[in-house]
Amino acid sequence: VDAAAGQPVRMRLNGALEQTPVSLQLSTASFADFAGDKTRVPMAMEALAAGTRLSLDGEVALPLGSAGQLRLALSGERLDTLSDLARVELPAWGPWSLRGPIRMTPTGYEVQELTLDVGQSRLSGSGSLDVSGPRPHAVMKVTAPRIQLDDFPMPERLTDPGRVDPRSDLYSVGVVMYEIAGPLFFGAAQKAMRSLHDIAGTAKVVVL
Repeated sequence: VDAAAGQPVRMRLNGALEQTPVSLQLSTASFADFAGDKTRVPMAMEALAAGTRLSLDGEVALPLGSAGQLRLALSGERLDTLSDLARVELPAWGPWSLRGPIRMTPTGYEVQELTLDVGQSRLSGSGSLDVSGPRPHAVMKVTAPRIQLDDFPMPERLTDPGRVDPRSDLYSVGVVMYEIAGPLFFGAAQKAMRSLHDIAGTAKVVVL
């Protein structure tokens, strides 16, 4: 900790989280600013863990823990390097980055104007992190005018590339299309089938 008179308070921490090395640097206002009548103080933080860099920059309101204006930036070469810390198997996508303004909520944090880059694909939307329960719960809602399928490879492409051919890409497209339109399309087909049965009573086959 470096806290020279009249100078910003600086802190450096090195340790481990879940056996993962973590380094953290924090810079904020001087002790005099905290003791005075200021309602906001600057804050800049950088952390590095599991090949991922996190930075927060902006202002926080006093007392600490209340609202503030901070910008979040996260980036890494591969998302799956965070699997151990997240306690969930993450896909091997990357390089990736996430950024946007962050605000505190009663249960955690929220990013409304979120930008997510994965390889050559850019997505935008919002995200939230709920830390009020026994395990953190993250929700992200993003959209994109188009994406590059190579930026979101199937696990087989990474674990057994010798068995992957163009049919794998067609299968990926089919899965994505089904997730997007499947319930709508097949739901409409089922309704049409039921209607025909109701009208004709003897319909056996329907060709669409």
